[in-house]
Amino acid sequence: MKPMTAEDLLVGPRGARMCLEWAARCAREQPDDREAFGLDSALLDWELARAGSASTVVAFAIEEPEGMAGADILGALERKSPEPPDPGRIAGLVGAVRLREPDDREALELLAEVVAQACYWQPPDERDRVAALPQLRKPLRRAAEVIASAASTVWWTSPMERAGQWVQTFTEPGERPLWPGRPALAALKGWRARIPAEEARFEDWYRRDSRSLSGSWWSIEGFDLVSTTRALADGAPLGLWCVEDWMRPDRVLTQRIDTPGDVCVREIDGPADWADLCREHPVDVTWSRRGDWAECTGRAAGPWVLPDWAELAASGTDAVHLTVRGYLRCAGAVLDVDGARASTVAGWDPDRTFWLRDVGPAGRIAEWEPDGSAPGLAWRRRG
Repeated sequence: MKPMTAEDLLVGPRGARMCLEWAARCAREQPDDREAFGLDSALLDWELARAGSASTVVAFAIEEPEGMAGADILGALERKSPEPPDPGRIAGLVGAVRLREPDDREALELLAEVVAQACYWQPPDERDRVAALPQLRKPLRRAAEVIASAASTVWWTSPMERAGQWVQTFTEPGERPLWPGRPALAALKGWRARIPAEEARFEDWYRRDSRSLSGSWWSIEGFDLVSTTRALADGAPLGLWCVEDWMRPDRVLTQRIDTPGDVCVREIDGPADWADLCREHPVDVTWSRRGDWAECTGRAAGPWVLPDWAELAASGTDAVHLTVRGYLRCAGAVLDVDGARASTVAGWDPDRTFWLRDVGPAGRIAEWEPDGSAPGLAWRRRG
């Protein structure tokens, strides 16, 4: 794989958001620099103004000034929604930040943050909108160059780690089982067989009603498939950290899989790889994705297509792996297929491999829980 470039981090909404978040984090380290330190305030003003709320109480962890009651502090922090800052001012604030490379821990936290904020059934949030502003392209490139050149992100371009892949599941009710209850090919054929009826149902809705209807927004129906990620240096699978639309779980079960020696893996490292799959094995999902993907990407008109995963499996592909770079370039982006049709990657975490064939466990189940004694997000193995 080619080394990651700044452009890789600017072409997709998740990568651009990452660059903005890193600039904001570096700015918070510079309280002596008034311009740089004002970035968080400007972003908050943008969010409040765009939200259109009448007033918002902003809570900070501060010490109570002498002679000022707690109620007075809240009153001082309550403020009317401001006018949105000029995009040029935000660009100037981003450009004023002294940037540095993220270390291993910071790069992981940064990746986890932008993954957790990904949603494909609604419009982009306000920070995503800021990151997409044309005026920020140049200042965000500085952050993109710093992240792309960091030693901590070199592995983000790497293919599936064949020596160690881990399946996981959260323990809350309703979560997917650690191992699916039916063969992969049967699950894929079932998914493919349901598409015509689903498309017809949504088409009937839109023929009668112009209102947007939410439906199947994901790019692969993964509940009945094994999906895995690599383990990090501390032994924790990456999937503990990087989960879209993430709600912090109490416990997670993981188990290493027995990776077949003859496995055929398709790598998704960018838009061209995804478009190839869509052209080789297309299935039309225009009506079922119309509402959600239009909200998410801003592309109002179809047609939309996905790879036909059942057909791909029948052709001899055993698994499909999305690199971290592929995720940052493709997730939530409009991916042109042939000039008329388009697609997107949704509901697929970075470095995750979806298995189109049956695989089994190797070794014992490991249980992980959040480590409250460590700063930020951390995991510790139980037992």
